[in-house]
Amino acid sequence: LSFLLDNANWIPILEEPSAPPLSTKVFTTDAAGWTEDDNNDPIGVGCIGLSESGEIFYANQLIWTANKNTRIRSKRLGNKTTTLEFIGIIIPILHNLNNLKEQHVIIQVDNIGCVYAWENGYSSDPTTSVLIRALSFISAFLHSFLHVVHMPRCSSWESCLADRLSRLSTTTF
Repeated sequence: LSFLLDNANWIPILEEPSAPPLSTKVFTTDAAGWTEDDNNDPIGVGCIGLSESGEIFYANQLIWTANKNTRIRSKRLGNKTTTLEFIGIIIPILHNLNNLKEQHVIIQVDNIGCVYAWENGYSSDPTTSVLIRALSFISAFLHSFLHVVHMPRCSSWESCLADRLSRLSTTTF
C-alpha cells in the first residue's frame, strides 16, 4: 500500500479491461492433435490474421515436429488439445510483435477450454498454465489486451482455412 502513498515512486493503476473496439486485429487459430488411429498424416497448427479493415495480413502453418508418442508428464502430447491450441495462439502473437503494440487483439479458437483457461489465468494442466502465463507476460510487454474468444470449428471461412492449415493433407495452394 505504501507505493500508492509515495509521490516519488507512483505506479499508476491500469485501466479495467473492456470489450474490444469494433475495429481490431483478429487471429483465428486451430491446432490438430494426434489420434490413436492416425495414419501419420503431418499435422500442426494453422492461423489466419485479419487487419482492422478485414484484409488478410498474416497466414501461417506450423507442422509439429514431435513424434505422436511424445509424452509430457506421462500423457501423450497429441491428447493435450488445450496445450496445443495455446501454442497455436502464441505463435502468431510472437510473429507480429511490432504490429500488436498498445491495442486490443481478438484471438478466435475452437477449443472452449482455452477461453476459460485464459479468463481464469491458469489451467488444470501445468503445461498449459505455463503457456497462459507466458502469453500474459507478452500481453503486458505489448501493452495490449488479448481477447481469447470461442469460434466453433469451421463456422466461418477463417476458421475453415485455419482448420485446413492444421493438417498437411488438407492444405492446398
